[in-house]
Amino acid sequence: MITKYICELCGEEFTDFEQALDHEYHDKVHIGPDVYQVKPLRYLSKDVSCCSETDDPRPYPLDISVPMADGALVQYTFDRVITPAPSPEPEEAEEQVQPEVTE
Repeated sequence: MITKYICELCGEEFTDFEQALDHEYHDKVHIGPDVYQVKPLRYLSKDVSCCSETDDPRPYPLDISVPMADGALVQYTFDRVITPAPSPEPEEAEEQVQPEVTE
Protein backbone atom coordinates (compact mmCIF):
# COMPACT_ATOMS: atom_id res chain seq x y z
CA MET A 1 0.00 0.00 0.00
CA ILE A 2 1.27 3.47 -0.90
CA THR A 3 0.32 6.45 1.22
CA LYS A 4 0.18 9.84 -0.52
CA TYR A 5 -0.13 13.23 1.10
CA ILE A 6 -1.74 15.91 -1.06
CA CYS A 7 -1.45 19.65 -0.46
CA GLU A 8 -4.97 21.02 0.02
CA LEU A 9 -3.96 24.32 -1.55
CA CYS A 10 -2.18 23.31 -4.78
CA GLY A 11 -2.66 19.56 -5.13
CA GLU A 12 1.06 18.65 -5.07
CA GLU A 13 1.56 15.03 -3.94
CA PHE A 14 4.11 13.78 -1.40
CA THR A 15 5.02 10.31 -0.21
CA ASP A 16 6.60 11.63 2.99
CA PHE A 17 4.45 13.26 5.67
CA GLU A 18 7.23 15.59 6.86
CA GLN A 19 7.78 16.88 3.30
CA ALA A 20 4.07 17.57 2.95
CA LEU A 21 4.00 19.35 6.30
CA ASP A 22 7.04 21.45 5.40
CA HIS A 23 5.49 22.31 2.05
CA GLU A 24 2.21 23.50 3.55
CA TYR A 25 3.44 25.26 6.68
CA HIS A 26 7.19 25.86 6.85
CA ASP A 27 8.53 26.46 3.34
CA LYS A 28 6.35 29.54 2.70
CA VAL A 29 5.24 28.06 -0.63
CA HIS A 30 1.70 29.37 -0.12
CA ILE A 31 1.40 32.83 1.38
CA GLY A 32 -2.01 33.63 2.77
CA PRO A 33 -3.68 36.84 3.84
CA ASP A 34 -2.35 38.53 6.95
CA VAL A 35 -5.81 39.84 7.79
CA TYR A 36 -9.23 38.97 6.51
CA GLN A 37 -10.52 42.54 6.49
CA VAL A 38 -9.70 43.81 3.01
CA LYS A 39 -9.89 47.27 1.48
CA PRO A 40 -12.33 47.68 -1.44
CA LEU A 41 -10.65 49.79 -4.12
CA ARG A 42 -13.36 50.29 -6.72
CA TYR A 43 -17.07 49.64 -7.33
CA LEU A 44 -19.09 49.67 -10.56
CA SER A 45 -21.35 52.70 -10.95
CA LYS A 46 -25.10 52.10 -10.68
CA ASP A 47 -25.56 53.85 -14.04
CA VAL A 48 -23.55 51.27 -15.99
CA SER A 49 -25.55 48.54 -17.70
CA CYS A 50 -23.57 45.37 -17.87
CA CYS A 51 -24.37 41.77 -17.36
CA SER A 52 -27.08 39.40 -16.23
CA GLU A 53 -28.71 39.78 -12.87
CA THR A 54 -26.89 36.74 -11.48
CA ASP A 55 -23.44 38.06 -12.47
CA ASP A 56 -24.03 41.73 -11.62
CA PRO A 57 -20.91 42.91 -9.77
CA ARG A 58 -22.47 46.15 -8.50
CA PRO A 59 -22.99 45.20 -4.86
CA TYR A 60 -19.44 43.81 -4.70
CA PRO A 61 -16.10 45.59 -5.06
CA LEU A 62 -14.44 45.26 -8.47
CA ASP A 63 -10.98 45.30 -6.89
CA ILE A 64 -9.74 44.61 -3.37
CA SER A 65 -6.29 44.93 -1.83
CA VAL A 66 -5.20 42.22 0.58
CA PRO A 67 -2.24 42.54 2.96
CA MET A 68 -0.30 39.26 2.96
CA ALA A 69 1.64 37.59 5.77
CA ASP A 70 4.99 38.37 4.11
CA GLY A 71 4.25 42.12 3.92
CA ALA A 72 3.14 42.29 0.28
CA LEU A 73 -0.10 44.03 -0.69
CA VAL A 74 -1.91 42.05 -3.42
CA GLN A 75 -4.78 43.28 -5.58
CA TYR A 76 -7.57 40.92 -6.64
CA THR A 77 -10.16 41.75 -9.32
CA PHE A 78 -13.80 40.65 -9.52
CA ASP A 79 -14.36 37.89 -12.07
CA ARG A 80 -17.83 36.52 -11.39
CA VAL A 81 -20.31 35.55 -8.72
CA ILE A 82 -19.69 31.90 -7.88
CA THR A 83 -22.62 31.32 -5.54
CA PRO A 84 -25.33 33.99 -5.44
CA ALA A 85 -26.49 35.29 -2.10
CA PRO A 86 -29.70 33.65 -0.92
CA SER A 87 -32.88 35.61 -1.55
CA PRO A 88 -34.13 37.38 1.54
CA GLU A 89 -37.05 35.65 3.15
CA PRO A 90 -40.22 37.71 3.33
CA GLU A 91 -40.87 39.00 6.79
CA GLU A 92 -43.65 37.16 8.50
CA ALA A 93 -46.59 39.40 9.27
CA GLU A 94 -47.28 39.54 12.93
CA GLU A 95 -50.35 37.54 13.70
CA GLN A 96 -53.21 39.74 14.70
CA VAL A 97 -54.44 38.84 18.14
CA GLN A 98 -58.21 38.51 18.12
CA PRO A 99 -59.95 39.80 21.19
CA GLU A 100 -61.58 37.14 23.24
CA VAL A 101 -65.30 37.59 23.57
CA THR A 102 -66.69 36.81 26.98
CA GLU A 103 -70.29 37.02 28.17
